[in-house]
Amino acid sequence: LANPDASPSEFLYHRVVGGRHDPWDCPPLLAVTLPHLFDDPDAVFADLERIVCTWPAQTRDAHHAALFEYLCAHKGRQSWVERSGGALFSIAALREAFPKAKIVVLLRDGRDVSLSMRDHLPSRCMIWGWKRALGLGSDPFAPSRQSGTSRWIALAERFGGHYVPMERIMRTRPALADCAAYWSAMTTHGLDALAKTPDQEKLILHYEDLVSAPRTELSRLM
Repeated sequence: LANPDASPSEFLYHRVVGGRHDPWDCPPLLAVTLPHLFDDPDAVFADLERIVCTWPAQTRDAHHAALFEYLCAHKGRQSWVERSGGALFSIAALREAFPKAKIVVLLRDGRDVSLSMRDHLPSRCMIWGWKRALGLGSDPFAPSRQSGTSRWIALAERFGGHYVPMERIMRTRPALADCAAYWSAMTTHGLDALAKTPDQEKLILHYEDLVSAPRTELSRLM
């Protein structure tokens, strides 16, 4: 999914001039995060390689928090933002990992989302995997099955790439009904988890409102 021929526009490392790593097989941190923040992402990655080895043994959540603090310090910022379209169904895991975080959910008409996902290559793979998992009796959106909480994720990542026909999946448009079902399941699970989040820690925005009244909605966000 991260290779330059299939990745969404957020993946920038293949545009880095004189990059020291192969854009087809580079660390995920270099694929997206560091090129968005720094003009020389390789130098920052090399610095991290030196510094992270000095950090104490700690939980994965604390490890990520230390990384974000490092990035904030290097950019002279006081807070950080993680934006991922697929994070909606991970709200429970994210709240547990980052209890001080504020959660902003941007919702859009499901019909438009379904049409968009049908032509979005990473979404095609997500829909394909979701359908196969349901067929095996496992719901990938269940809290115990999500990335960050399930050991099966790591196992699937380690071995799945060798057996999953990724190129064929990305070439094949999923049925629109499957796109809609995936969106519905993801949204239902995400909003159920969001309902357990205190009001002062969350904000719900609607894409259509953001388009029609950007100043008002962005002011709410700020």
